[in-house]
Amino acid sequence: MVAAETAGTGTIPLTEADIIVSGGRGLKGPENYKLVEDLARVLGAAPGASRAIVDAGWVPYDKQVGQTAKQSTRNCILPAASPVRYSTWLACSQLA
Repeated sequence: MVAAETAGTGTIPLTEADIIVSGGRGLKGPENYKLVEDLARVLGAAPGASRAIVDAGWVPYDKQVGQTAKQSTRNCILPAASPVRYSTWLACSQLA
């Protein structure tokens, strides 16, 4: 697992993370995405996002995880306030 945080941002880039904490519409609003970022920081993970909240403009595209995203993880995506869809598990299984 990548233990060091990226200088200045306090987060691990998705492309370098072994673990991603991903938030979704269950957060109820963009102001609550901070919960995902905080949990990711505590776990030494990268904060990610579902396509739904990226499309809604809550977070930038570079946070998107899943089958349609450019970024992915080798070990684990931990969904937080997000439905776990087949496409998320498919994206994980293709990396194994």
